[in-house]
Amino acid sequence: MILEYLLKRSRRDRLILAGAALAVILLAGYVVAVGPSLASLSGARSDLETVQAGLDLQRRQLDWLRTETEARQKTLAQLQDAPCPWISADKVDGVLEELQKAAADLGLTVRAVIREHSEPVRIKEGETQVALLAVRMELSGPYASVAELLRRLGKGPMAVGLQELSIKSADEPPYDVEVALVVRLPVVEGAKHA
Repeated sequence: MILEYLLKRSRRDRLILAGAALAVILLAGYVVAVGPSLASLSGARSDLETVQAGLDLQRRQLDWLRTETEARQKTLAQLQDAPCPWISADKVDGVLEELQKAAADLGLTVRAVIREHSEPVRIKEGETQVALLAVRMELSGPYASVAELLRRLGKGPMAVGLQELSIKSADEPPYDVEVALVVRLPVVEGAKHA
């Protein structure tokens, strides 16, 4: 039937019909062969966008780490010239005398300075051992002077930890306070921390 139909047509009509049939076959082949490739391409594109978002996050984290590292390096460079907060073992007596002098300059009466105990602390394995020396100071005088002494201890160049503080006020004028405080001083052996 199709063959009779094609034989009755002119050569030109047969060429047009053959071209149309060829176009339909090519279109069907394209849909069958290229359609799945396009679908996988869109899946690959979404995967690429996910990877790109992950890379952007890693770039931001890397920039933040660079900034932090630069800030820490600047801080370390500044700290190299700062005085060491640890006290050399051979200078402990001088530091205690300075504390007594500071208290006397503020109008406080130093009644006692007693070394109580020392407990060793290891910062890192293989590094110099630091000992925390507990020193009890008993003072009396105006409350404002005691507050100023504590402020100076906190702002000073050495690391001082306040372990214990007891304040007792007088019931009659001049209403001075009696203070017993225990400070912990980090003491290290060796000249490298002097």
